[in-house]
This record gives sequence, C-alpha cells and structure tokens, in this order.
Amino acid sequence: MRYFISLAVALPLMAGTIDYYYHKLFSFVSDTLRSIDMMLSDSNESLKQKFSIRSSVDTIMESREAVRFKFNIRAHISLPRTQKRLNLFFQEYRRSENIDDETQRDLDKSVKDRSFLVGIQYLTFKHLSYRAGVRFHGISPDPFVSAAWENTFYLTDNSWIYYGDKIFYYLDRHLDNKLFASYQQRVDEQTVFSFDNVYRYQEYLKEHQYTHRLTWYRSMGRYEFISPKAMIYSTQNEDHGYRLNYYYVGIAYHDRIFRDWLFYEIEPGLIWRDEYDFKPGFRWLFRFGISLERN
Repeated sequence: MRYFISLAVALPLMAGTIDYYYHKLFSFVSDTLRSIDMMLSDSNESLKQKFSIRSSVDTIMESREAVRFKFNIRAHISLPRTQKRLNLFFQEYRRSENIDDETQRDLDKSVKDRSFLVGIQYLTFKHLSYRAGVRFHGISPDPFVSAAWENTFYLTDNSWIYYGDKIFYYLDRHLDNKLFASYQQRVDEQTVFSFDNVYRYQEYLKEHQYTHRLTWYRSMGRYEFISPKAMIYSTQNEDHGYRLNYYYVGIAYHDRIFRDWLFYEIEPGLIWRDEYDFKPGFRWLFRFGISLERN
C-alpha cells in the first residue's frame, strides 16, 4: 500500500520528467518495432502500427498471510507488413491458473524469479494459430512450439460460447494443454456477463487444474470499469486426489490515473482456503501499471 501512497504524492511533482521519459521510451519502442517489421517482410511500405505493451506490479494483502508482490508484463505486437499474419509476443509465463501464481514476499524476487515467453505467432485465415519461441527463466532457455484453436458459437445476437484449446510443448517442461469454454451474455451496451471454465494439464507438474469463474463486467468510460467476480479453483496431482483449493469472491475497480498511460486497479475480496478449513479471510489487491499502446 505504501507504494501507491508514495506514487500518488510523487507523480504530480515529477510530471514534466515523467512525460519526457515516457515519450522517449514510446518513440524508441515504436521505431524498433517498425524496423523489425520491415526486416521480416522486406517491405518499406508505410502502414499503420499496432501494438500493446503493459507492465504492472501487484501488492496483495490477505488475512493470515504475509504481504506478497507480483510483477506482470505482456506485449502483443502486430507486424502489418507481413500481411497481418505475424505477431510478436512477450509475456510472463503462468505456472498455474491460481490467483496466487508467482506471488513473492519480496518485490525484487518477484521480478527475478519470473519466467517469460517470447516468440512469434502465425495467424491463419480460420480459427487456428501457431506459436514458436523460448521460455526464459533467468538465463535458462526452454524452446517451445504451440498450436491454438478457438471459435465462437452464437446462441443469439447477444449471447455466445467462446471455446478452444491451447497446446504448448516445451523442450524441458513438455506438454502444457489448456481447454476452455466461456458462456458470455451481453446485458446492455456497457455490461457483459461471463461464465468461464478452464481445464489445464501440465506434464512437468503432473497436475490437473480446474477453474470456474463468474464475472460481471461493466464499462464506466473509456478506461474505467468495475467487475464483480466469483471463482472456484481446484487441483489434482500425484500427491493428492481432487482437491478444492479455495473459493473466492471479489470486485475489481480499474481506471487511469494522472495520465492515460498510467493505470491502477483495486480489488477487495473474500477467500475461503482449504488450508484454513475454509474459514473466510479478507484479500486486497492493489495494482499499478504503465501501458504503451498504438491502435
């Protein structure tokens, strides 16, 4: 929490300096990505750029638990000169679908101990896409290939089922398969209800993960939204049979702060964990991040 208070005080005092370095960074990223696009396509044609890069830090406080931190980063970069079929991506690797995934008691450790995926995505004309890249954990590379199939089945004009399968094969961690199906209902122009179901199997851990989530997403402006949610997470592995790990209910509030490229999110919630005999505990998530976007 002290990080958010410090930022709220420091940001207005450093406005000019922050804007200067942000625009320098944005120009560097934009020029670099344009050069990569030209190199891969062998074309100097002038085309509109499209990329989204987001990085944030989570601070998590919970009853009966120490304060924990989590570093997040995700980048999706379109390469329009390759007939819009190639994308670059860079993102943190999630070891599980658990809300506790990769949280650490120390912020530096949360950055150093993260694994990252970097590579190229190839889009087909239909519902299939392929990826190839490397998973990095420190200096240890783990090459991978991936195929993803996804589709949308419309029940009515305002309701549909989004489903698919994402298969990764890592040289070190081997098979990582994620099946998902999501029922979504548009309530009005600003509101969408979603019932998400995910099954994931990782050969490296020999673990089955099951996630079920209800989400009510309501837009309140260009950047602002509120999202109540309820979630159940369970696992099954060689150490134990099917185990219900926790129930969770919370409500997330997201908005921009100070500048359009700075954002924050606050999510208070209640969690019932198996290790505490499902006694309720309070949970707070505070997120602060920066985005580099061109659409």
